[in-house]
Amino acid sequence: MTRPTKSVRKKVSPQKKEKQGSVATRRLLSADIPGSKAGEWDRGLVLRETFLMYLSEDPADFHRWLSRRYFAWLCEKNVPVEPCYRSSRAKGLLHAALLDLRYIAEFLAYTARESVEADEDSRLEVEHGWFADSLAMEVQGLVDRIDERIHAGKRTKRNV
Repeated sequence: MTRPTKSVRKKVSPQKKEKQGSVATRRLLSADIPGSKAGEWDRGLVLRETFLMYLSEDPADFHRWLSRRYFAWLCEKNVPVEPCYRSSRAKGLLHAALLDLRYIAEFLAYTARESVEADEDSRLEVEHGWFADSLAMEVQGLVDRIDERIHAGKRTKRNV
């Protein structure tokens, strides 16, 4: 199980603070999150806020409304399937959360990469990029914990 918050919150020496935006001096912690590279992280786009942000306010609100209405219609028609994964409802819900969290980790890692590796000299942009990087690692830690839990072969005292 990973605990990325400990390594993310290291104190940085004043000399290194000046160079934080430089890719050569520091490696992104989230660099190894699968699907975080350009053209990969968006493969799972559905009606998420990370997708709706590309729409103006009225169309985005319409899509939110339509999604809620469509789900209500599905429920009225008894179309939804009870979430299940390996014969367990709880595992089904955790698996769904895992997939959404994995997407968020990839999105944050992509955001970090774009912000830190950009050709701009905006210090604030780079700082936001490093913040997104640390968040990506925290979310990836949750993904790893859920994955370990729902794919465990046996129940032990540790994961009960």
